[in-house]
Formats: sequence, C-alpha cells, structure tokens
Amino acid sequence: MVAQKLPRGARVELSAEAFGAMVDAAAATATQQASARVPGVSPSKRQYGPPLIKNSTSSNLDRFSVLGVSSIAITHDTNADKFFSQVVMDGTIPDESLHLGRFAVLLAPAKSGDVVLAAIGGVVPVQIDGEGSELGRRAEIVGGATNRLRLIGYGSADVLWRASGTGVQWGVVRFGDAPAMFPVRLTESGEGPIYTVYDMDGRVLDTDVDPTVAPHSHNRPDTGTMDGAQFGFATITNGVLQILQANEIWKPPV
Repeated sequence: MVAQKLPRGARVELSAEAFGAMVDAAAATATQQASARVPGVSPSKRQYGPPLIKNSTSSNLDRFSVLGVSSIAITHDTNADKFFSQVVMDGTIPDESLHLGRFAVLLAPAKSGDVVLAAIGGVVPVQIDGEGSELGRRAEIVGGATNRLRLIGYGSADVLWRASGTGVQWGVVRFGDAPAMFPVRLTESGEGPIYTVYDMDGRVLDTDVDPTVAPHSHNRPDTGTMDGAQFGFATITNGVLQILQANEIWKPPV
C-alpha cells in the first residue's frame, strides 16, 4: 500500500509508537543531510556520489579519454558543502613524472572545463598502444597523450583483454589496485654497489640507485661484501621507483 498525504485540517489519531517512529525518521533525515556538510561525522553516514573529474585541459575530450590526476578541483576552502558530499578530481594531460598509477578514464565526453563521470579505479574500456593481445600484460599512461594507454611491464593497470594487432587497439583494463611488482635489469654504476635500473625492454627507469636506501627496501648483511646484481624486483608508486629485492651475491669476510 502506498502512503498518501492527508488534506490540511484532517483529524489524525496517532499511537505513541507511530508518533515516535515519525520523530525518529525526521531526525535520521536531518542527520543524514547535515553529515554531508559537517567535518567529523562518520564517513559511512555521508552521501557520496560517483567519482567526477574536471577536464582542466584546453581540449575537448571523447569518452574513455585518459587524464592524469594529482589534485582535486573543489577543496574544503572553496566549497565545503560540495567537498564533503561529492569529490571532484582535477584532470590534466598525463605526465609520466607525476601520473604513473594516478590517472582516470572519462565515462562521458568532456569539453574543456566540463565536470563528468570518471573511472578512477575498477574495470573500464580504454585504447591501448603496443603489440600482442595476451592476458596478464600491464599498461600505463603515455606522457602528453589523452587518447590511450600503452603496454609496458611496469604499468599500474592490468590488461584483462586487448584486441589483437599492433598499434592502438581497444582493450579492457583493471586499475586502482596495489602497485604491481615487476622485474628489472640492473647494471653496476658505482661502489656499494649502486645501479642503473632498466625495465625488461631496456628503458632506463633510474640511475645511481642504492637499493638499500629509502624509498628502496633491499637488505644487505652487515658483514662481508656483495657481488653486484643483474636482476631485481620493483614497484612504482605515485611515480616513485622502489627496488624491493636484488639478486646480489654475498661473500663472507675473509
């Protein structure tokens, strides 16, 4: 049965139980509305909508375009109500020094300055540049490009499917998870040893790296010496390379 409003002036008799339920419902509605505005209210009670992103580039972009994310478009200082009820990210042209693993895919076309729905994690279609179509490959942003990702071993997105063929093809990626661990090549560039780090395709990722110094987390014994490594495992988080382990060989003290 659908509840209907009574005409003004109609006589209404309510039990104590019904009146209490009405008061509780009104209080819950008021709390829910206020919680979206007031700091300190439990996040589980706030009403957040789907992710939004502002196209802060000077170009009009198609659906499934890629934007780098490094800040928000609406802060607490500019509009507290919107900040606590709806997060709006600031989308810019992807920059490999800033946006590795920090990107969004538009779910609607966006003119310059428009705010639209976006995927900032999860499973989404996107165009991917590279070779091959096998599962398990990874993809990452292309500096300066909003129309595609590219296949690369250290990519932050897992390629679930990609159409066969070379060049730019449609695919489906999953992103926003924990950073992927990937193999790297190491060549000695100094005593310690310290290394130049390459991905498995020969691209230089970093130079003069001591894998025992933060942000890296490789461990060496306190005694003895080390023969240099040729391979290791690493992650990239927020654009920062971290060597997790290197295949150095320990030599005991003589």
